[in-house]
Amino acid sequence: MRALEEGDWRLLETLGIPNSFEDSGGNREAVTLHPQAVPEVQDGSDSPKGEIQAFPVYKALPNSGEHDKHEVIAWKVAQDLQSKVAQHGLGSAEVMQIIRVINTDLLSPFDIRHLGEILFQPVQFTVFEETWRKLVDKAALGNMQRPAADPRWTAGTDALMGTGPFSDPSLQGILSSSVLQQAQQVGMAALLKTIELSAPRKRYTEIVQGKSESFLFFVEKAAASLEKQVEDDGLRQLLLRQLVRDNANEECRKIIDALPGDREVTDMVEACAKVGSGNQRRSALAAFLQPVHASSGREPKQPKQAKKQKRPKPSQKENTPIPQCKRCGRPGHCTGYCRSRTHADGQLLSGNFRRAARSGN
Repeated sequence: MRALEEGDWRLLETLGIPNSFEDSGGNREAVTLHPQAVPEVQDGSDSPKGEIQAFPVYKALPNSGEHDKHEVIAWKVAQDLQSKVAQHGLGSAEVMQIIRVINTDLLSPFDIRHLGEILFQPVQFTVFEETWRKLVDKAALGNMQRPAADPRWTAGTDALMGTGPFSDPSLQGILSSSVLQQAQQVGMAALLKTIELSAPRKRYTEIVQGKSESFLFFVEKAAASLEKQVEDDGLRQLLLRQLVRDNANEECRKIIDALPGDREVTDMVEACAKVGSGNQRRSALAAFLQPVHASSGREPKQPKQAKKQKRPKPSQKENTPIPQCKRCGRPGHCTGYCRSRTHADGQLLSGNFRRAARSGN
């Protein structure tokens, strides 16, 4: 009850709601949570004070002197469901979790319609009602083929859908448990079909486990997708078992294939519990950080510190000064070997030129 008050739907789904048992005929009967009135809102706030009432249909114990009763879905439950739809979306795992918890208890057609009003916008609700009616008409035709001793033999469209003379929720609450269970199954199928139409998701065959994804998280995704796309519960279980094996990552598939005997999903989850754990994440990180050079099979060499480049020594010729003639002012020869007739500035020169001329005579 504490989990219900706090809105801990994961815990509720795990532990179950302790307010029902099955009789010898397989019918669910509420036993521990007695119906209570809807909590009153105090101090002008939006939150109800006090305890939350039991889920809708209360079936009294045989020979207890009590009567079957019906209560509306708890205000807190409806509020949480609306909040999850607004926050996460109609087809989200959070919304589906609350629906699964609600579906564990016995519901009347009034409750199915109430859930539709909480979940859907006006156009979506119209689609839901049309889908619901088609499924109910089909179920009512099937009931006509049942033995006369079966309580469902007289259950027609109005009884299964809560319309006409069965529109009163108090009257719905006293219907046979088998009739209510059939109405609940058909109504929930219509809800899920409409959710799938309103919030399309990937086909369940397209859901695969990531390389470092937890196997349990992968199974939860696959189960949620199958729940919205496959009506038959037995078929869902078979498909889930095959799907999680075929679409698991390589490491998990090897572990699953090594399991002995007929492998159930719970066996696979337990065997693959450590896949996607810290060890695998560290291995993946190490592989990611490994240098590209490792693919060549050689250890990458540590880069050597670059050597300082030495400047080339200047050649001897660069150090030897070029001689310049003091007589003519031109470079490349000494004064004693000058044969120029003019100076670099254009003036006529004397001296060596005349000596050279006389020696030539």
